[in-house]
Amino acid sequence: MLKTLGIVVVVGGLVAGCSKPIPAPELKPAVGPSNAFQYLRPQGWRGEGKIEAGGNAGSIELTSGTAYVRIGGDLVGSLMGDMMNASNAQMGSLAEGLPGGLGAAVKASTKPAVERLHDAQGEGLSKKFQDYQDGTMKPLQSPTGEGRFSEFTAKDGSLAIHGYRVTILGGDKRYTVRASCAESDWATLKPVYEKIIQSVAPGPQN
Repeated sequence: MLKTLGIVVVVGGLVAGCSKPIPAPELKPAVGPSNAFQYLRPQGWRGEGKIEAGGNAGSIELTSGTAYVRIGGDLVGSLMGDMMNASNAQMGSLAEGLPGGLGAAVKASTKPAVERLHDAQGEGLSKKFQDYQDGTMKPLQSPTGEGRFSEFTAKDGSLAIHGYRVTILGGDKRYTVRASCAESDWATLKPVYEKIIQSVAPGPQN
């Protein structure tokens, strides 16, 4: 199971009509495009990597039948997180000067940057898929940085899918993961996805 309390890729583009069960793949260490991240890669799955933002971002999409994993690392998300945290710090200072329960209410209304970015990721998926249902956001323990993960279900056309989505703020990058598959393959691939998520780390030159 994913470890909670500590520190974060994402899923889509599935094709209905493929009912052949997907076996659990062997995982081997790999490095993402532009050295944006390191991860465990499913052997035998097709992969397509992208380098973006002048080399400041990289992502990889991995597929096997209806199984899909996307891992990304980008600088822009980290900068957004820094700005959100700075805003939270200002709100915290403001709250200290407010009387009674008002200050406590202001503090309670602020969310960590990683949670706000994770919420935005979920909003994007809710527009992409039908019948999108997000599970409870939970802390993700990782040496990479502060993270959150959620389990979700949705419909991609006529195909019922089940997956994880993850957001991590670590160093100078935001790392995201989306990993899903047909509902019928979830029991097999869930532990595989958990290992992939836990393996995501800064690239060798970061």
